[in-house]
Amino acid sequence: MAYFGSRRGAVNLGLPLMLATFLMLGGFMYWLYVTAEPTQPATMEEVDESGSGDDYMGTTVAAEELKTGADAYVGQVIRLLGLEVSSTMGSQAFFLDLPASEMLPATPFLVRMIPALADSVRVGLGEDATVIGTVMLMTDSIVADWVDSGGISENDRILVEFATHFIEADQVETSGPAESGGSAGS
Repeated sequence: MAYFGSRRGAVNLGLPLMLATFLMLGGFMYWLYVTAEPTQPATMEEVDESGSGDDYMGTTVAAEELKTGADAYVGQVIRLLGLEVSSTMGSQAFFLDLPASEMLPATPFLVRMIPALADSVRVGLGEDATVIGTVMLMTDSIVADWVDSGGISENDRILVEFATHFIEADQVETSGPAESGGSAGS
């Protein structure tokens, strides 16, 4: 090993470096103390999930927003008002026609009624429907479950597989030209 001379001076730097570090940390803590702004503590809000309050009715979403940003609403309860039913599938699912805009063409959006709702509400082609439900991401396992449970037929599977999102509807109100007339569910 090569000898470079005495290292005696290197040992004496430990104490000054340690003190400088403590002073810098102390100065940083003082700066944080001086520049910090007070904040209010978080408060818990009670949510009424009984279905009687307006909170349960969901956020009213414009069709344009749902066409371009359904990911932003995943897991949220939303409300779509008066959109035309463009296609029905089985006893539980149908497509709503999100109307054309200046920038985007008309787009179908999948809705699946919960089984209890599907027993009491019939949705017909061409009816206007108001839907309240939770936006969900579509997966292959969800499609397979719908086919296995009889909610949609095997022939409708290919239509449902193209959907990236769907609404799991808790409430559907229909009105329009269909023969079955209007019906409501809750």
